[in-house]
Amino acid sequence: MQSTINLNKVVIKQIGSLFPNGCSIIADYHGARIGYAHINLDGNIAILADIRVDDNYPMGKLFFWKRTYSFRGHGIGSQLLKRVILLCRNSGVQEKIGNLDGDLERLELWYAKHGFVITGEQISLKIIR
Repeated sequence: MQSTINLNKVVIKQIGSLFPNGCSIIADYHGARIGYAHINLDGNIAILADIRVDDNYPMGKLFFWKRTYSFRGHGIGSQLLKRVILLCRNSGVQEKIGNLDGDLERLELWYAKHGFVITGEQISLKIIR
């Protein structure tokens, strides 16, 4: 059974400090982690190590009735990525890089929409303050 979600209940927060080695940005829904972005630092370059939003998340404990929520396609990944970019901009990071892994066609469109330059399976974004 697929249920609707209340996106106002999604909380995006930073775990740890960006300096010296990186941090995580997580998305929580009713206390459950439904997505995250991990950032590593290499000098003045931020490396997007991973970004993920759960496709189906079980939210029921009764054995005869299990509800699942799909969190993809609701802008949660975009919220995570925007928070990463803002954090980098406010911290003086000059560039954000990463690698595409998964559905390349879909990811290329998504990262391009957020201003990234795609070269093969690599992405980069110059951060302007």
